[in-house]
Amino acid sequence: MPTAATMTESAILPVLSACVLEILPDVAPVEITPENSLLNLGLNSLERTEVIMATLDELELRIPLTAFSKAENIGGILAVIASHGA
Repeated sequence: MPTAATMTESAILPVLSACVLEILPDVAPVEITPENSLLNLGLNSLERTEVIMATLDELELRIPLTAFSKAENIGGILAVIASHGA
């Protein structure tokens, strides 16, 4: 698990991917890329929130969900987490 010192987007992606796969086990892991959106993977807005909250729990972070409102894709979510985790 990434620590505050290693909270890079590439270090966070496997954690977020695992959370996506818990909700949507049929998604191919190669589809979980920074360029893709959770909507394109088949998650609705409630499931998107669940993925974000589960990822934050795994990383032991507290970030207001409003911080993710402008994140349009997985890369945007990773950027928000990385910027708050540093």
